Amino acid sequence: MPLIAGVAVDNATVFFDKLYSYLIPPQLEPLVGAGSMVLVPFGRQSRARMGVVLSVSEGEAGRLKTLYDAAPESARLSPELLQLVHELRDKTFCTYYEAVKAVIPYGAQYRPAPGAAKLERRLSQRTEPVFARAERPAKLTPKQTAVWELLSEGELSLSELTERGATRSVIDTMCRNGALTRVRRERQARRAADEQTGGPLPPLTAAQRRAFDALAALQTEKPAAALLHGVTSSGKTLVFLHLIERTLGMGRQALVLVPEISLTPQMIGRLRAAFGSRVAVQHSALSHTERLDQWKEIQSGAADIVVGTRSAVFAPLENIGLIVIDEEQEHTYRSESA
Repeated sequence: MPLIAGVAVDNATVFFDKLYSYLIPPQLEPLVGAGSMVLVPFGRQSRARMGVVLSVSEGEAGRLKTLYDAAPESARLSPELLQLVHELRDKTFCTYYEAVKAVIPYGAQYRPAPGAAKLERRLSQRTEPVFARAERPAKLTPKQTAVWELLSEGELSLSELTERGATRSVIDTMCRNGALTRVRRERQARRAADEQTGGPLPPLTAAQRRAFDALAALQTEKPAAALLHGVTSSGKTLVFLHLIERTLGMGRQALVLVPEISLTPQMIGRLRAAFGSRVAVQHSALSHTERLDQWKEIQSGAADIVVGTRSAVFAPLENIGLIVIDEEQEHTYRSESA
């Protein structure tokens, strides 16, 4: 029997918010599953509209419309995030797609390609030019010679060349003259933590050890909550750094929430000093590209500690062993708007 997708469609008002059924064509069956981002015909004129598949089942095709296109499988939402989408809709009275947009970073969203029933990525396929030596001309200006020398050990991106003093006009001239070749590759946001490997944590005091032991005893298979209360500068942060270290040693992941973006850099610094590039960041002050690249690192398992504001609760962590809500009493953890 044919496969039928139940799709939450973008821009559906609350009065028309339901799962719309679409036939999955055979060529898209390997790409489409629960959590897939798809392009569907919607309305009387079957205009292309973005959607997310929330269910797949066998059924009769009947007069169902057929999916236009589907994003790669790597863009699929995890089962845990899909469950969260359903809970958000039930508890906050938002539409299916509003819940989906809250869960996925802006850069991971897709949109209809102009004039075609195809999907194009907004940011997840952003590319940058990369340059390499081709054939050395008989004569190079001093500035061109400097660029030639910069590429002596291999290709460099435009941003890497300009950081080293090259100008766009010089690079373009060398490309026109055949001295350089230009290709495009997917942009990878560089992280300050790439060269950090972390280091040993300072030892706990006797009072900190007592707090640590009490909290560590709660880390079992069953969820549990506790309040770590102490005056400013009493060493609470070091206690949960040791808890994070213990969590990673158990093969699990940690989520650290802070109440405001202004507090995030300080926390990132503490975490990266201890755990290096295992730390990823999620908050609205990041550019769309940076946020998506961080999301990818979490999704791939390259980062197993996430720090950010309340939106970081949507990070695609699959095996959370510890959630720290720093300054839990702050009102910024709660929102009264959709």
